[in-house]
Amino acid sequence: MGIESSDDAAVYRLNDEQAIVATTDFFTPSSMIPTTSAASREQRALDVYAMGGKPIFALAIVGMPLEKMPVEVIQRIISGGESVCAQAGIPIAGGHSIDTLEPIYGLVRSASSTRRR
Repeated sequence: MGIESSDDAAVYRLNDEQAIVATTDFFTPSSMIPTTSAASREQRALDVYAMGGKPIFALAIVGMPLEKMPVEVIQRIISGGESVCAQAGIPIAGGHSIDTLEPIYGLVRSASSTRRR
């Protein structure tokens, strides 16, 4: 454990054969466009693959300015993440949402990994 490797994901060893891989990424207004580009950013952000993990589920991190942003735009942003998770075969199992000054959206991804022999 620690920041020595500067990896984009954390790997927590459960035993000699199994580990949990977890990572998070989120996007701010400068990069957030509620189109398929949002989905491609989320797909690229599935860092658990790079760490040898098999995705299990994701948690959504959602901060939206509810008074300033149309509900339809918020729905399109969230749908982009749901679509990518569906393509990866994993559910969004929960998460957290808040009312913020500027939009933020991201996913925490969890995966399992087994030692290759």
